[in-house]
Amino acid sequence: MTANDSKHPAASSFLPLVVSFLLACGGGNAQETGASKQPEGRKPAEAQKPAEPQPQGTPDSRIITATVWKDVTVPAGTRLELKLQTPLDSESSKVNTVFGAGLEQAIEVDGSAALPKGSIVEGIVKEATPAASGGASGGILSVGIRQVRTPAGTGAVLSARVAEAGPAAKPLARIAPGRTIAESGVLSAGAPSKPLSLPGGTRLAIVLDQPLTIKVKQN
Repeated sequence: MTANDSKHPAASSFLPLVVSFLLACGGGNAQETGASKQPEGRKPAEAQKPAEPQPQGTPDSRIITATVWKDVTVPAGTRLELKLQTPLDSESSKVNTVFGAGLEQAIEVDGSAALPKGSIVEGIVKEATPAASGGASGGILSVGIRQVRTPAGTGAVLSARVAEAGPAAKPLARIAPGRTIAESGVLSAGAPSKPLSLPGGTRLAIVLDQPLTIKVKQN
């Protein structure tokens, strides 16, 4: 022991403690800088597992078949029995008024219903002349038949002439041929000064002037 040591015995014993403390602090910092600290209460992240394959749905066992259509031709001269859906009147109907008439009897060709019952024949008013007062002439309606639409959604342009209007035993109108290619018939009242009136439900018969070709569903 030196003279200084004898004078400061506490200092010589305190120095080793200070060195030990500094070493302990330095070592702790080195460990903290060498590895990132994990947050308390959180477990290390586990490796992500690959997604398990999902079971596929049951294959659809239904068989989808394509719709097959074929062209069917209704010959010229075929008579179509119709029921008027739209009232027509020489006093109130306007030029270019579109009217419809439902097919009352199906038209079959080679076993196929070319025109099923309920098909709609569409026409248009070409001229409407009210009855003249004083007995000069009765009411006149000129009509044109334009096309037909079936319940299956198919349609075709048709050319036809009006054959009858009203009951066969008691017609409601006199029928004259159309004066132009757009006219299917000229209907007139049976008496002078008499209006021509065809209410809804009136029988209307038309005859095809030309063959009518339309698509018919096969399945």
